[in-house]
Amino acid sequence: MRVFSNSVYMALVVAMCILVLLFVGCEGEKGAQGPAGLDGDPGTANCITCHNDDTDIVARVGQWENSVHATGGNFERNSGSCAGCHTSEGFVGANADHPSPIGCFTCHTPHTSYDFTLRTTAAVDLNMGGTYDKGESNLCANCHQARTLSPAVTDTTRILSKRYGPHHGPQANMLAGDGGYEFAGYSYPNSAHTNAVDDGCIECHMAEPYGAQAGGHTMNLTYLYHGHDEDLVDGCNVEDCHDSPELEEFNRDGTMDDIDALLDELRTALMANGLLDDEDYAIPDTLNTRTKAEAGSIYNFKFVLEDRSHGIHNTNYAEALLQSSIDELAK
Repeated sequence: MRVFSNSVYMALVVAMCILVLLFVGCEGEKGAQGPAGLDGDPGTANCITCHNDDTDIVARVGQWENSVHATGGNFERNSGSCAGCHTSEGFVGANADHPSPIGCFTCHTPHTSYDFTLRTTAAVDLNMGGTYDKGESNLCANCHQARTLSPAVTDTTRILSKRYGPHHGPQANMLAGDGGYEFAGYSYPNSAHTNAVDDGCIECHMAEPYGAQAGGHTMNLTYLYHGHDEDLVDGCNVEDCHDSPELEEFNRDGTMDDIDALLDELRTALMANGLLDDEDYAIPDTLNTRTKAEAGSIYNFKFVLEDRSHGIHNTNYAEALLQSSIDELAK
């Protein structure tokens, strides 16, 4: 082992001290004090409301990843009036070259409100008439409604597009019992869901989740259980609804089967009259016009079909729209 003399040892100590002083002396001026957190709290106090070890947000993200919002593959529709419902940026009024799907920040504003309150819960004046006002599900109704029908149903409606109809999401209209084409001389009643389901969509679609398959932020209402599809009826079997007796499936007493049978009957009549093709699109006609019975029946068929609930959202209204259309076409 090499042994340093006292003089060499002291020289090394002095050199180390000089190096330390040099590094300390190189420190720049301190910056200004940053702003205090919300309401004078430390800056991280609000952040840790979400950014903590809690797994609640992780679970909700897992549910969302199995939702049609995340997997539907429709957020490439980033132009014109489409973006407002098909992309997250479009919904909040922003432009994006590379849009994202409907997700957390579409519906929530945690970095502005510092919590997960909804972006809006204002009542929605529907494009096809009427108002949807069912609490937090008002947010959903902004997009899940029929688009304005063009051209309108008249005695001489000229249909130039195979996409004639309400578009793909008239659920808010169906639940509200407004927006279908109502022929003169018929009654169009609503089922109990129109008035009894105070919070609309979310009461059933966001019921207690089954893992990441159904309910919660999946919005799905069916899940796979031991190889079989099951209906998530938890949102239905609550007090003052279907609590006595409880539902076991959505197709209670064959309700969905009945609506599907009427859809098939109207589909057959429309096809027989050269109004609908075998993919359920309207058949355009640049030379001839359609009567109210023809145009109105095409619209009602698409309205009930695209609602996708097989009549569950508003059984009485769906049945009346289909039956009146069948009767009018038969005249």
